[in-house]
Amino acid sequence: MKEREYDMIHNEGGEGYNPYRAKREKDEWAATQEEIRQDDLTPQGKIDALYRRIELECGSVAREWGNVETIDALQGDLHSQIKKIKDEMNTEFLSIWTPTETTERRTEWNTRVKAGEFGKIGGKHVDFRAMRDQEERQGWDLEDLKKAIKLNNL
Repeated sequence: MKEREYDMIHNEGGEGYNPYRAKREKDEWAATQEEIRQDDLTPQGKIDALYRRIELECGSVAREWGNVETIDALQGDLHSQIKKIKDEMNTEFLSIWTPTETTERRTEWNTRVKAGEFGKIGGKHVDFRAMRDQEERQGWDLEDLKKAIKLNNL
């Protein structure tokens, strides 16, 4: 409420510098820092926390009041940390989804689709419930298969 009121009075309705917004963002940043300190975060949780840091520490308010070169360096460092975590996740993923395994699972999936197990081929009616039930039974889903095909260049 005070943010909007401050913007209406001092920023002519726009979104210039606003001390209320800056304080809120600083508090959110502090909460994010606490999240990052937790060792039990999943790799995706760590990535999300790093993106949040980029948003808070390298955003427009930081650029308006901080040293742009320092902020650019920090942003580059955070992006490299994200890339490192993603590479580790992909390496772990590919240890399970080898090219041979991916090819076998792709063949199995395509056979089910061609048999009409999930609905009509080329038709408008896809039985997503049957598809999800099959994914649950086999322990992997279509998104995993697509990712494996892409990462294995198949």
